[in-house]
Amino acid sequence: MIKLPERKIKKASEMMNMNMEQQKLYCCEINAWNACVDEYEVLNATAQPVSDGWVKCSERLPPVGKRVLIPTSGLGEAIEAVRFESNKFNRFGIEIIADYWMPLPAAPGGQDD
Repeated sequence: MIKLPERKIKKASEMMNMNMEQQKLYCCEINAWNACVDEYEVLNATAQPVSDGWVKCSERLPPVGKRVLIPTSGLGEAIEAVRFESNKFNRFGIEIIADYWMPLPAAPGGQDD
């Protein structure tokens, strides 16, 4: 989430000692600032949270048949598995229920096979 800046309001007390040109500039500055705040609000509404790459199964699942990484219980490791239904994955014929998954990393580029 983006921390939103404060909106500025035009203060008559500040404008009283300004000439017409200064007042126009003052109003343009505040309007431009508030337009930026509007853009921040749009970005904030559509921003995706930054994560460590793990996706909650309750929020989104990979396509059926897709190979992904899933965490192992309590071992602090991840294993490759294939999703077959709901949050159930298959690893060498063993059904594993997972709460999180992560796409497989890309293969290293520019290396000889």
